[in-house]
Amino acid sequence: MSTSTESRSKSSSETSKKKHRSRSTPRHNDVEKKPRKKRNNSASNSLGSLPNTIKLTMLNSGLLPTNSYENGFVAPTVNNTPPVDVSDFVKYCEQRRKWPVLYKLEFQFATKVESHSSRHGTKKANLEKNQNQRCIPYDYNRVVLESIEGARDTDYINASYVDSLLKPNAYIVTQGPTEETVTDYWRMVWQEKASCIVMLTKTFDFIKVMCVQYWPASKDVDETYGGISISMMDEEELAHFQIRTFRLYKKDGDKILEERLILQFHFTEWHSHSCPFANALLEFRRRVRAVVGHRIKSNEAGPMIVHCNDGGGRSGVYLAVDANLELAEEDHKFDIFGYMKKLRQSRKGLVENLEQYKFIYDTLEDFVTCGNSWFPVNELSQRLKLKSVKNSTTKMNEYQREYMLICKQTPRFTIGDCAGDIGAITGRKTGTS
Repeated sequence: MSTSTESRSKSSSETSKKKHRSRSTPRHNDVEKKPRKKRNNSASNSLGSLPNTIKLTMLNSGLLPTNSYENGFVAPTVNNTPPVDVSDFVKYCEQRRKWPVLYKLEFQFATKVESHSSRHGTKKANLEKNQNQRCIPYDYNRVVLESIEGARDTDYINASYVDSLLKPNAYIVTQGPTEETVTDYWRMVWQEKASCIVMLTKTFDFIKVMCVQYWPASKDVDETYGGISISMMDEEELAHFQIRTFRLYKKDGDKILEERLILQFHFTEWHSHSCPFANALLEFRRRVRAVVGHRIKSNEAGPMIVHCNDGGGRSGVYLAVDANLELAEEDHKFDIFGYMKKLRQSRKGLVENLEQYKFIYDTLEDFVTCGNSWFPVNELSQRLKLKSVKNSTTKMNEYQREYMLICKQTPRFTIGDCAGDIGAITGRKTGTS
């Protein structure tokens, strides 16, 4: 009897244990689900713990999407890029040539900035004053013209104040004047007491009028816009640009009330949606600063007026190069990424695409590598003697050193350039044009 009782009690206890396990099974499954989540989290954490070189290689090869920086899978180090010492800049550029995705990431971050209202630029009365509706000024930093008495909406012009890296409102970026806006353009030049005009477009390019010729065609004829008369005093033509001297004056009858001189620097080798030769742009910028740099630094004149056809891509590139070279002269640093963000906060469309952003790097690298090679003619004899002297460390003279630098300056052609050359060669072979 006792044996049978014990066996029944054991079986009942085992049954109760089984029932207890069966009741707790759902809870047990819930517990098992948590480690799976932990394993998923650990997978994403392991991606974040990879060395930067591996992350960049994966991004560069397309194994990781470039938006992974934004989704938090990869540490957003690009967004905190500090200014770079000029002495380290060549290595900095070599790093970007090794991982070109860094250009793309920087450009993506820099162009995703907070936008501002553009109420005045989108008013119905002002729409015809804009060449490109994607390049219009923000309300907070637009140039406000003095209103004409008795006329409505005469204070608007498609122009924006833009800071440099050292000076507030150092530039005014505007579109190329049209038939409708040429009077407003000269009103702005006079009102703002512009230090100079930097023109980065041809008047006619790709079967399209980019900008009207807003200055007199010859020295013999003056033109008047809105009470401001313009005469061309001088015109100098160089390889890649022209320099014109204008005389601006206001008069009452035959009496001249006030007159000023202003220089226009016209870069003629920059087609729309493209990049010029870096050394040509550097020489152009050097000439601008050599002629009017003292006026800009002394604050005796107003902002530098910069325009292409729509006040967008090319204007932004020139500002980025000029402002960074100015910073290098003062602090021996470049801040391309930081200034790119500032540009996009100041005006829509400045630096239009990734190719133009890369060109800024290439141009500044050429400046660091080659330096200033110009000198006055009266120093030629002395320079020739110095160039013949061999350096005790490198065992090379200056001619040999410069030649090695020239050999390293490989032209950076695009696929379009190569395709164009192939088409031209094919045409010559087949006799077609």
